[in-house]
Amino acid sequence: MKKGSEKKPTKLTSGAKKLQAKIRALENKSRLLEREKDAFISIISHELRTPLAVIKGYLDLAADGLFGEIPAALKEPILKSRENADRLHRLIENLLEISRLEAGQLPLKWKSISIHALVSGALMEIEEDMKSKSLTMNIKLDDDLPLILADEEKVKRVLLNLLQNAIRHSPVRGRILVESGRWDPHRKKASPSGFIYMSVADEGSGITSAMRRK
Repeated sequence: MKKGSEKKPTKLTSGAKKLQAKIRALENKSRLLEREKDAFISIISHELRTPLAVIKGYLDLAADGLFGEIPAALKEPILKSRENADRLHRLIENLLEISRLEAGQLPLKWKSISIHALVSGALMEIEEDMKSKSLTMNIKLDDDLPLILADEEKVKRVLLNLLQNAIRHSPVRGRILVESGRWDPHRKKASPSGFIYMSVADEGSGITSAMRRK
């Protein structure tokens, strides 16, 4: 190799150095904001859990008649309050799980679960919400669905979130459809060797075209 043929390292101009420093500063600020956001979600969620647990406990006792017979005029407000306390509790738990997931502190509890049992359990929890809007639930599950390996609690929470969203956006006396079967994503059709799919559909207005990811 001839003398002087070695490649000299490229020197950054003063403008490039300033830009590089700004990028590093923005990255540091972004990481700091992310940590502060996670801490805020965790603190707020934990602070809300205790008073909400007390409120929910008294509402459950009242709704179950342990404080005496509920006057007719108060029955619906108490049941509605309990329903919304349950919804708030689920929202707080979701926030905590998101925080733990982002921090890598959310271990999965793998076990074999039945889709039929999963759907049945979820439907029992939304029965009152369905009745309040006179909704009809149609269930279409393949008879030969195999057991799946998953975290039952988390999969059920996802299903409940979808069902509650469907209820919230459904018109009165609307219909909700829950389907599950075998699916081959490559052939785009049912396949005995494919994956298991699950879907929840409602008759709401749906997502606007502006909000859909292209």
